[in-house]
Amino acid sequence: MIRFRGSPGASTAKWVIAGVAAVLILIGGVFAAIAYDNYQDGEATKAWPSTSGEILSANVEEKERRERDSDGRSRTRYTYTPRVTYAYTIQGVDYTGHRIRADDSGGDRDKAFDTINDFPVGSTVDVYYDPSDPSSSVLRQGADPVAVWLFGGIGGLFLVLGLVGVIGMTVFRRGM
Repeated sequence: MIRFRGSPGASTAKWVIAGVAAVLILIGGVFAAIAYDNYQDGEATKAWPSTSGEILSANVEEKERRERDSDGRSRTRYTYTPRVTYAYTIQGVDYTGHRIRADDSGGDRDKAFDTINDFPVGSTVDVYYDPSDPSSSVLRQGADPVAVWLFGGIGGLFLVLGLVGVIGMTVFRRGM
């Protein structure tokens, strides 16, 4: 059985484990908070009224970023974000919207192109708008379930790993 008390470097090992556990809990908390925020933002749109709108433009924005892998080689990664512009009118006031969902984000190329194919230029669509701020609108109600589950799952995993570290510290500190 591993015991920290009395062994050389025991104090250092305890601090390392505590530090790693704290970082894991922090990262898990951030990811869980993002998932919760995305979910809440999406849920709020389900109560929004709708009006008719027209698609003005639809395209995919490609962002390139360079990163280094563990071997020091440089790689290029791309993120694809569907961009849709639509017009709608509320109580005689014209608005232009850009959000598809409350939690819009970039990702997979095929998904981005599938999304813009759902909104051909010139087509009539339902636009859901915030009644307290009609300039805030979306074309799809709710949050992207994949994004919510992904961020929530990663957050949960990191929280559990961090808590395992904390529990392990407690058990080892007692000398079990």
